[in-house]
Amino acid sequence: MAFCTKCGSHIENDVKFCPQCGAPVEGPAPSSTAEELERALETQDTTGGYSAQDIADNKLLCILCYFGLLLLIPLLVKKDSPFVRFHCNQGLVLFLFNILASIVSVIPFIGWLVGIVASVAGVIFWVLGIVNAINGRAKTLPLIGKITLLK
Repeated sequence: MAFCTKCGSHIENDVKFCPQCGAPVEGPAPSSTAEELERALETQDTTGGYSAQDIADNKLLCILCYFGLLLLIPLLVKKDSPFVRFHCNQGLVLFLFNILASIVSVIPFIGWLVGIVASVAGVIFWVLGIVNAINGRAKTLPLIGKITLLK
């Protein structure tokens, strides 16, 4: 699925000009595999659903959510804060992802490769989570962030 860069309307795959505004369509349409990968890496920003006061009061505390079991501190101290619960959920999912990566990396050869890739992805997710918490954003982590363990 492609969109016109000028007017934003939907454009079919093999169209050379936008049917709405007539602007030329640039480049080939992305393949379905590229679209699937883009959807998998898409992160959802739900910051608008949280109060500005909740975010301002708790964004530094939310950093602890991404340091393994330290996520229990903000979860117990600010259990009524939806913003803290969001980041605790993201931190818990990341923690479990890293445990799973460690378990898989014990398997010879294939497990080692999968473990290395998962460990690198875990570090990237960890950095993204901390940056989101510092910036007061409620963005899900790529690939694993849509999993909800804490409500």
